[in-house]
Amino acid sequence: MGHRISKVILLGTGVTIPSKDRNAPGVLVNLDDGTLFLFDCGNGILRQIAKADVDFSKIDNILITHLHLDHTSDLGILVKANWLQGRQNTLNVYGPHGTKQMCELFFSKAYPYLEGVIPLSVTDVKPGPVVKNDRWSISCFPLTHGVSSFAYKVETEENKVVICGDTFSPVKGLSTFAKNADLLIHEVSFPDDYNYEKKDHTKPKPLGIEVEEAGVKTLVITHMYPACEGKEEQIVKSIKESYTGEVIIGEDLMVISLANKSK
Repeated sequence: MGHRISKVILLGTGVTIPSKDRNAPGVLVNLDDGTLFLFDCGNGILRQIAKADVDFSKIDNILITHLHLDHTSDLGILVKANWLQGRQNTLNVYGPHGTKQMCELFFSKAYPYLEGVIPLSVTDVKPGPVVKNDRWSISCFPLTHGVSSFAYKVETEENKVVICGDTFSPVKGLSTFAKNADLLIHEVSFPDDYNYEKKDHTKPKPLGIEVEEAGVKTLVITHMYPACEGKEEQIVKSIKESYTGEVIIGEDLMVISLANKSK
């Protein structure tokens, strides 16, 4: 026990723009010993955690992919909720450079009544190892976005999952970082025919080439802008032109079991 990722819950598969169907980003990774990792904490994520029937106070590690609001705005709410529940153990927050400063400003300047209310450890990460013990490890890899953005890899003895923050595709080296992952969670913000030329978000065609090179078993699409609505089949078809693995269009509160996905 404790040497396997058992399931992944997609808490939010949308973006900043409000949607009736897609919450702002957040992913929960569950190990078979009950360990929980929360990746990103966008607006509404705390309520999504409740909808998923998960006890938020059991989450000890939060990993932020990048510091845009749709990925961070419920962090303060989560800290306050833990305080109100009487949390005594440390809540660990990891994120790109600036995460520590963001938390210091939030909890000491903007909302000083929350400063020190729970044990809080905040770490600015660099590419490479992030945190590990004898049952699991987490490492990160830099992506291409308007701000510093990371992909995180959770590895156990039995399997591994990669969660990407916002990024342009392809990213040199990502296929190596995600090599043979059982599950890769990656954005597709716009369909191929959408007029968006900035190199900070992903379209399906180049992503298909990238994940095929990585040998990923299952690709989960998330962070979908309204332009993707109604074009899900087109997006999958475009990816499958190059990628031979399974493609899942992520939906809020979708639970992905890794029981049959292993090295």
